[in-house]
Amino acid sequence: YLQHARLLLSGKLWFTTPVTDAFHWWFFVEDGSRLYSKYQPVVPAIFAPGVAIGAPRLVLALIGAGVVGLVGLLARAAYDGFVGIVAACLVVASPLFLLTTSVFLPYAPTTLLNLTFAYSYLRAVRSRQLRWSAVAGTAVGLAFFARPYTAVLFGIPFIAHACWLLWAARTRRERQADEANT
Repeated sequence: YLQHARLLLSGKLWFTTPVTDAFHWWFFVEDGSRLYSKYQPVVPAIFAPGVAIGAPRLVLALIGAGVVGLVGLLARAAYDGFVGIVAACLVVASPLFLLTTSVFLPYAPTTLLNLTFAYSYLRAVRSRQLRWSAVAGTAVGLAFFARPYTAVLFGIPFIAHACWLLWAARTRRERQADEANT
């Protein structure tokens, strides 16, 4: 992912080498003398600012802080402030969290995108503000391009909730129209 980030920073989607047969390129697909990344550029684009300033691990720390913060915000929104703090502390104490936020793989960035989607969706439903809907849509779209299966599985309950809200609104409007006509 860091190599892909370097390619993006140089304005390229592939690199060229005359010795493609000399190496087994795990993350790249060979097309003649061009090597294209096998993966979508979302995660490398997230890592690119850190690569650009020479501190890619800083991005991992920011992703980890974002995950902890969003878990706390979601728990606070669902329950209360104390539960939010406990949830954030439990995330920090989780070995899996510590592992995924210490390596340059797509799991932590996708988790950050999914949590951004969940928090923005919750804010959009509660406040009925279009900007939160736009943030939620952008986050879930980026998560889908980072790890499609994960994003779909994470998004299914939210999609079901949105469909239920639409159905309830339609039923309410029909009922109001019937009452107005009688």
